[in-house]
Amino acid sequence: LAWMAGFQASLVLAAALLGDGLALVGAHVMLWSLPLSTLVGVAAVSVLERSSGSDDYSSELPGPLLRTAGALWLIGGFAAIGLPPFFGFWGRRWLFEGLRDLAPWGLPALLAAGVLLMSVVLVPIGRFWTPLRPDRLMAVPRFGPQLIGGIAVALLVCLGTAPLIAWQLWLQALPLAPGAAPTTQIAALGYAVLGVLIGLGGLLLLRLPSARTIAPERDEQPVRLGPDGLSAELAPLALLGRAGSPLRLLWDALEWSSNTLRTVMLIFEQRYYLFGVLLVLVVLMLLMAQ
Repeated sequence: LAWMAGFQASLVLAAALLGDGLALVGAHVMLWSLPLSTLVGVAAVSVLERSSGSDDYSSELPGPLLRTAGALWLIGGFAAIGLPPFFGFWGRRWLFEGLRDLAPWGLPALLAAGVLLMSVVLVPIGRFWTPLRPDRLMAVPRFGPQLIGGIAVALLVCLGTAPLIAWQLWLQALPLAPGAAPTTQIAALGYAVLGVLIGLGGLLLLRLPSARTIAPERDEQPVRLGPDGLSAELAPLALLGRAGSPLRLLWDALEWSSNTLRTVMLIFEQRYYLFGVLLVLVVLMLLMAQ
């Protein structure tokens, strides 16, 4: 979640620093998309927190709550990445156009960051959408994080499919913004259809059965660690406590050097301080005499 928010914040800064008209408009669009997508991700994380706690989210989780949290997490992640039909797509598109005109060397870095963010979003999905467990079924609450996440998702989709609403409200009043909207409603609908097709294709891929079968080999035997094996595994730790071990010798050397340094400091700090000063003065006088 922090990675998602940080990625979008860095894009807002990059678009604002370009100073171009379309890039500036894209910075404001992503500045509005950032809290909405983050709110959707927070709703998903809060469902996990209420269901499992903060120690381990991969154990004893109810099925329906996992499916809801997984859907919210995926939508928030896709909005942060900038896929259609979410509102963050337009900010990313206008930032790309500004980079193409002013700093094309930044496009590969931005694409690489997007791929990394995609991996961050997709990693927890395999745990969110696990098979249902009949012994752990829980009803999804009607009001709660799902309602808040649903409102944020509705705003993201509404502004993503009709970006001209945002343009008429505040985007055209920005400094350095172009006079006309850099898109049409037909193009917005086309991108929305493309986003729906991407989502349906992803769901079909996730529902495909895995062709890989995990089965033990014939020559493999199950291994169980007994008490004798446990002692053998802990033997390297016991070597660290031996008196003749290298770490023990190092500790003794550190103690001896500390005591020696303490004695030297005591000599020069207390009764022998003036003697040391006089000795230094005598040495200086001999050097000057030569």
